[in-house]
Amino acid sequence: MGKILLTAKEQNIYNVGGSQKISKGFILRPVRYTTMSSKDILEYCTQNSMVPPAYVSATMHALTQSIRNFLLNGHSVEFPNLGTFRITCESTATNNLEAAGIRQLMEFKIRFLPSSDLKEDLAKIDCELEGVYEIVGERVLERDADGNPIRTEKLYSKIKGGEDEIIESTDDYDDDEDDDDTNSQPDNGDSGNSNQGGGGGFSG
Repeated sequence: MGKILLTAKEQNIYNVGGSQKISKGFILRPVRYTTMSSKDILEYCTQNSMVPPAYVSATMHALTQSIRNFLLNGHSVEFPNLGTFRITCESTATNNLEAAGIRQLMEFKIRFLPSSDLKEDLAKIDCELEGVYEIVGERVLERDADGNPIRTEKLYSKIKGGEDEIIESTDDYDDDEDDDDTNSQPDNGDSGNSNQGGGGGFSG
């Protein structure tokens, strides 16, 4: 069974208790390690299957190309014991019948839906707290033409979970889960699941 390290960092939290206000709070996040490359996966599969690397590489290339083709033609693709990839889209809303149509489309996205087996494994996973961090300072690294901050760097101090230390974390003002402002309302299940389809095949 797997094991995940977690950290709790102080952030601005929006809409606590439906207050429509911003307050300070600690948000729990998993510690992210390196991203496993196609080469890493190829080597792991080869070592654990005793199949020659060339055969594994050819199979994985054909598999990723098939998945990509099915997804781009509107099909959902299921991986046994892992989950299903499917196409979704974002669009504008309109109450004007004449405006309804293709022009409402903003972008396509790919969503991953974990299988019931994977969900069960996630529920059983071991967790360990790496530390709790509070914000002790911040400096602006970049501003726009109007003087508004575009990129900032926060300084965190570990206050729980081990010896105190100061760490730096760069927070960009973009739309990801590490943004400063976190909405306290329940996640609708879409965030973090816009995995892009396999871009090309695996190489040996």
